[in-house]
Amino acid sequence: MKKLIRITAIPLSLDKLLGEQLRFMNEHFEVTAVSANEVALARVAKKIWSKALS
Repeated sequence: MKKLIRITAIPLSLDKLLGEQLRFMNEHFEVTAVSANEVALARVAKKIWSKALS
């Protein structure tokens, strides 16, 4: 599977701006999200990927 790395300055961008896009991309790529604030990033990842897997 192809890999995709998405980099943002703040986790909020991944959540609010790219949430649905990341779920879609996750169906076609192995997605890695990179952002500042590890705690907030983990929260966003749990929210996005838990919906993608259900």
